[in-house]
Amino acid sequence: PFWKRWYLNGHMNLARDSNWQTKYPDSRLLMEPVEELRLEAALELEGPWANVRAGDVQSALGPNDLTLYERNAFGLHGALFTDDAQLDLVGARAKGEVFYQTPTDSLGIRADGTAGPYRLAHSPIVRGSETVYIEVRDRFDPTIVRERTPQTRLIDYTVDYARGVVTFQEPIASETFDDHHVYIAIQYSYDSRESGYERYLAAGRGETTVLDRATVGMTYATEIDDAGSWEGGDERPMPLRHHAYGADLDVTVVDGTSVRGAYARSDTGQWGKAARNEAVTLGFDSHTFERLRLHGDYKRFENAFEPISNNFLVGQKDKERWDVGLELDVSAAVGAHASQRVSRDLRAASDGRQLRDRSHIAGTELRGRTGVPDFRGEVEIRDRYDENDRNRLDDRRTTTRWELADDYARFDWAARYENEQFDQRGGEGGAEETIHRFKISPRADLGAGFAWAAEAKSELTKDRVRGLYREHRAHYRTELEFRAEKRLSALGAWEGSRTVDLEREAFGFGGGTPREHAYGYSVGANWRPFRRWETTARYENQRTRDDMLAVIRNESETYRHELFFVPHRDLEFHGEFVFTDLEDVRKIGVTGAGSRRRDREYLFDVNYNYDETVSLTTGFHFHERNIFDPFATETWVRRVFAGVNAHFLQSLEGTAELQYAWLDGEPIDHPDGLSSIENQRLRYLFELALDIRTRGRLALGYEGVDYEEPSTADAANDFMADRAYLKLITRF
Repeated sequence: PFWKRWYLNGHMNLARDSNWQTKYPDSRLLMEPVEELRLEAALELEGPWANVRAGDVQSALGPNDLTLYERNAFGLHGALFTDDAQLDLVGARAKGEVFYQTPTDSLGIRADGTAGPYRLAHSPIVRGSETVYIEVRDRFDPTIVRERTPQTRLIDYTVDYARGVVTFQEPIASETFDDHHVYIAIQYSYDSRESGYERYLAAGRGETTVLDRATVGMTYATEIDDAGSWEGGDERPMPLRHHAYGADLDVTVVDGTSVRGAYARSDTGQWGKAARNEAVTLGFDSHTFERLRLHGDYKRFENAFEPISNNFLVGQKDKERWDVGLELDVSAAVGAHASQRVSRDLRAASDGRQLRDRSHIAGTELRGRTGVPDFRGEVEIRDRYDENDRNRLDDRRTTTRWELADDYARFDWAARYENEQFDQRGGEGGAEETIHRFKISPRADLGAGFAWAAEAKSELTKDRVRGLYREHRAHYRTELEFRAEKRLSALGAWEGSRTVDLEREAFGFGGGTPREHAYGYSVGANWRPFRRWETTARYENQRTRDDMLAVIRNESETYRHELFFVPHRDLEFHGEFVFTDLEDVRKIGVTGAGSRRRDREYLFDVNYNYDETVSLTTGFHFHERNIFDPFATETWVRRVFAGVNAHFLQSLEGTAELQYAWLDGEPIDHPDGLSSIENQRLRYLFELALDIRTRGRLALGYEGVDYEEPSTADAANDFMADRAYLKLITRF
């Protein structure tokens, strides 16, 4: 029957607004989260063959790079499905502008060996809209992603949505053992409601499985701006008209061998009339034979191809790439591998050059017996040349690698030597260089709860034309971890690099003229000295110095300390102190203002459970901010809050929350000679919930916000907003 198969879960908001506006305490620095000022609604209906969600929807349609569609929006998402097929339809209005902060442009965020903070290009960020990856990018071509690791909020990182700042839970290394660079890649939506068009979205995807061996899917998505909704100034951009559509196929030919492909098109302006707007991907993987593994990928992205929402394709336009390779186990002790990677421009650049980047790789592996290190040898030849004039070779790098590695019970290590011959020909300077690289990476379980890892790399660059060693670069990293059952855990990491100009004939690592050095380190611990006490602390420091000019280019320092005290199972005290001192425009978090920022935050709260029926909480938060631009401007935020949750009867529960915050100080920009700013915000919430046996819950609530700016004449920016809402969660 219907009532035994369907599940309804959602909430609906009925609101009465008085002069509703989106206002922030400081137009140049957001001191508090803005999501408190949003009225949201969601209603979801689930069944054995259909799902419907109305309100705030988070859609992720399609598994393939070209036909993936991801959006956080306000609208409707419906799905019909069987065991072998599924159909999804989405219609919504956008929540903020979607932006992908890619490593291929000036906004790319390069890891610096610390946990952060790392600043995004926009703020405030729409809550929950971010998708965070740690990406390893090719050291020669940053558009090539070598490795991508997704991150989870609160487990791997935290985010300040108001200021657009991401901080990780552990330090992020700046480069890998293979010298590839590490970036933080983030796709997110930022708040743009005060200007711009209202943007509407529509998308659909159908997918089916055929004979348990093939999956076929089609995706269509469009974004359209309402031309009459512009709220900005006179310089009005053209309203967006964007369509993208495509199909994908994944087939298991035989057991262990699969083939995949996708084709997509995009149009801006008039639907179906754009040119050079196609993209194609093909690929296969095979391990049907026990000792042989094959793989291949082909990708082509035309210049006018514009995916609506796909962070995998940023920086890939006007490119054609293919990558094929094999791995062969000759015997249990001998292995071999070979591959070819090619990337080429589809069109000539403005200087008439059309570049092709081609790599040939071949190597072997000898697996040693117990007590004998494994050996790995590899040769890579990488050419980069102009396809319109193949005699003009832009550069050639021939890299030879020899590596030894072994793994003992508690200790493993790897040591590598690389010889890289670099030639630059065809009237492009005539430089010929040889680079010697020495690398070692040991790891050890030291016992008694200690674990240690390190990495050291040193390279010498020789100018073969002049016969001089001209540069020495060193990079090193070490990490020490300690765990003592449930009482203490600690982690320390340190990373540094140093570049020295040599200009000498002799081979050697010492001497020379320092050019630049950088370091970053992080130390943190969690300690429970007594059963009722727990404390957590972490310190971060990063600095880059130009030794030629004898100046510090950027520097950052962060310290965080938390303390928990539980004198009784029903009583908990919590305190937190955060200090940051940033002299790095990449991390300050205030667009276009300030060469230095210093923050101090204090938080204290108490939680108490009384008689198993009443829970109480109260506390305060103090935040002091200083911006130096070049003169100091100071701003203070003070916030007090209290809340109560009570169970009156077995099935009746009440909740009340009260929060009051006030800000005063000096704004970063001084409009019309105003040299001070002051505002207050009062937020309150009351909710009464009734449990209907085991079938669900019914809740009725009232919430409001009152905002005032005494420093503004005629109270022009004051506003109030309130709402009454009804929640229903039940099972039929």
